Amino acid sequence: MIAGVGMRKFEFDRDPSNKESFSVDRKWVGGSDAEQNEAVSDAKQKFNAGKESGMREAGTSPKEEAVTKKRGAQREKNEEAKQSLPESAQAGIRGKTLEQGSLRINKTGPRSKYLVFTSAGDRDSIECWLKGWKEFDLWVTYYGDRSGKYSEVADFYNVRKGGKFPNLHYAYQQWPEIFSGYEAVMVMDDDVIMSGHDIDRLFRVRKAYGLWVCQPAFCSTGKVEWKITQAQKYAFLRHTNFVEMTCPLFLQSKLNDFMKVYDPVLVGYGCDLWFLHSMGPNLKGKVAIVDAITCVNPRFAQKGEGGREIDRLQPFEERVKVWDTIRERFHITYDIREIKKYSVVPLSSETRFR
Repeated sequence: MIAGVGMRKFEFDRDPSNKESFSVDRKWVGGSDAEQNEAVSDAKQKFNAGKESGMREAGTSPKEEAVTKKRGAQREKNEEAKQSLPESAQAGIRGKTLEQGSLRINKTGPRSKYLVFTSAGDRDSIECWLKGWKEFDLWVTYYGDRSGKYSEVADFYNVRKGGKFPNLHYAYQQWPEIFSGYEAVMVMDDDVIMSGHDIDRLFRVRKAYGLWVCQPAFCSTGKVEWKITQAQKYAFLRHTNFVEMTCPLFLQSKLNDFMKVYDPVLVGYGCDLWFLHSMGPNLKGKVAIVDAITCVNPRFAQKGEGGREIDRLQPFEERVKVWDTIRERFHITYDIREIKKYSVVPLSSETRFR
């Protein structure tokens, strides 16, 4: 090989659901990044053009071609969004061992208007959320003991001990510009069993009905702590004045308002009553339980050995005492005795989200 001249081989996955890939060899003699990127771009275009032609010859349906083009356009959009994050967010660590307080960013910019946030340990159900095509971004704050778990699959990843809402509050304080780029944020317990497709549908339902906060209904096969949250057979959704803290989906501006007043000393008990209180007294038409989209909140016995993670952080009796203090200090007037259902959208009348 001539001195100073080398060969680089680059491989690109064409599609998440298509394992085929292509490679391009590039000669370089101290060539600029722009020249190298242009060579790669040309090769990618030729590859995609050839594959689309082959798909048509093989009798690929117009629908499949449309899906392929949509995904290609989405990847281009992601690349264009590379500079959309502020410098403070772009300073996230990529591909390195994380220390407490560091943020790993596996995306160059938000692909979606929707974000799922979870504080995850070592007995989680996150793999269920990732199956199939998803349109939401995923933020994992990891508090477990397996170094690097989910660091490669999360779009945003940091390591921090603590509960879900305290860790969300920390992330909001450290990287507010990332959250502000989303239209809606779902705050999920890590063990909730739910498909990525259903999570996407829930985001679309929230937007269509103009909800401030909503949740999927709970299946009776799992834990149901509040009767009103159990799935109803013939309802699409019910407008209520209550959703539980397990997996609420917020309009981002409403979650932001709550994060401004929230005190992370409150680990769990009472968080749902507090964020509902922060939205004001008139919740009619703005809060809903979506019965057509369900999830399983595992019972204690289904979680295996070790008990509840939150009990390790703070015993139940102490959580109740903290809530009593918070309720008095912040004059929280939401009364659980007044939980109610306002109206029902019948399943038979809603066909857009099936």
